Amino acid sequence: MRRGRPRRQLTTEPDRARDTIARDFTAVGDMPAYRASLDRAGLSGPADTVVVGDESVIVDALARFRDASATDVIVSPLGSLADRARTLDVAGGFSPRESVNLYTAGVRR
Repeated sequence: MRRGRPRRQLTTEPDRARDTIARDFTAVGDMPAYRASLDRAGLSGPADTVVVGDESVIVDALARFRDASATDVIVSPLGSLADRARTLDVAGGFSPRESVNLYTAGVRR
């Protein structure tokens, strides 16, 4: 089973969101196991693990996971309550092929 678990934030201000994530999750990037995982993936920090943007960005990211044969994708929305609700609506409306299990905020969709 291949799993994908980037965080997603639906927003019209992606640069601001990435800056906030970089600031709020700095300590995570310093944890040895997580740092090793980031290094293996060629990522500089936790902000590089998120999908941030409008509805089309979120749907495109979900499609890339599907096309990469991910069998489980967990959507962990970030941001304001309104942004989280919009992200869950977009993820819930995504039509993955049957072999992909889509989970949002701990609830299987």
